[in-house]
Amino acid sequence: MKFYDRQKELQLIAKANRVAVVGRRRIGKTRLLQEAMPKDCIYLFFYSDASEAFIVEKWTAAIQKKNIYMPPLNKITDILEYV
Repeated sequence: MKFYDRQKELQLIAKANRVAVVGRRRIGKTRLLQEAMPKDCIYLFFYSDASEAFIVEKWTAAIQKKNIYMPPLNKITDILEYV
């Protein structure tokens, strides 16, 4: 799939320390991040219909997969403060 004309967005993401991409379904949010971020970045997706425990579990696994020490945390806010 070809990636079209998102240079402004790519530049904004490149300058940022943290990024939140929000929008309706099927407009290319994930693809934009895949194009913008280096392969060694950690992607933390937020599922609006998932429980906090599920999100914490997925985020913790994503961080640990990069061989980064992660203390036991139980809240989304704790993870965001840690990273």
